[in-house]
Amino acid sequence: MFVCSPHVRRVARRPVIVLLACGVIGGCGQMPTVTQYPTSAPPTRTGSTTATTPSGPAVVQTVPAPATGQAGTSVRLTTPRGPGTSKPKTAVPGTTGPSRPVAVHEPYEPPVLPPKPPFIPGEQDLRAALLTGGDLPPGFIPADAQGLGGSLAGCPLLANDPPGTTASANAVFSQAATVTTVSQSLLHVGDRTAEAMAAFDALPQVCARFEGTLSTMKLEFTTARATSPAIGDASVAVRLTISLPGGPALLAQDVVIVSHRGTIIVLSVISLTPPGDLLTAVVTRALDKVTARW
Repeated sequence: MFVCSPHVRRVARRPVIVLLACGVIGGCGQMPTVTQYPTSAPPTRTGSTTATTPSGPAVVQTVPAPATGQAGTSVRLTTPRGPGTSKPKTAVPGTTGPSRPVAVHEPYEPPVLPPKPPFIPGEQDLRAALLTGGDLPPGFIPADAQGLGGSLAGCPLLANDPPGTTASANAVFSQAATVTTVSQSLLHVGDRTAEAMAAFDALPQVCARFEGTLSTMKLEFTTARATSPAIGDASVAVRLTISLPGGPALLAQDVVIVSHRGTIIVLSVISLTPPGDLLTAVVTRALDKVTARW
């Protein structure tokens, strides 16, 4: 003999009513048994009805027939998807999660750019890079670039621009107190720089002694190699001793020639005494002004 004992059990956070089965003899009479399937539903019988709950998946409750001649009842509880509920996602075969696009990051390769052509300065660019009075010690003022006039025809390498020169500019400064003159020439020879620097390096042999003029005075020049500063792409230094023909030395002209990216910088200091650190400081400043532009 069975006793009908209704009670409430919680499954998956929802109250689920379970009525214990009981026999039809001496107990519950027509009382059916209701069993809830939270996750899956068995096949429904004829005459099933559908109900809805506020949330959750579809739940099917089957009521078996208690006795012969009585039909069982199936009740389907359907939970519709509320607002904002997403549609179930399909899992990718062989995985346990939903299908999602995967971002593929290719390694960054910078574009290959053609080499930048070398800058070719014109006469205006060279003039902008010349020394000014502010680049020299106090007392130096601009002077006529032609000076007193004269000629170094006895040494063509000094009298003329190097082969391949495409632009040139000149500047001259003088200091009366020390009878010192600073001269600068900028020459752009491009890809013939090595040829020009090799010619200047041969000055002590090619122009060891030659004649020239200053204004109307005939002078004699003697060329000797000097120590050049290690600056620029290449550098050459010489000293020219200036004297009257067959007479004693009057002046000394120290010359430093520096190349930088196709441009040749010629700096000379003419004075009664050795220029000391003046020439090195002026040459360094002249190179800085050129390298700042190209």
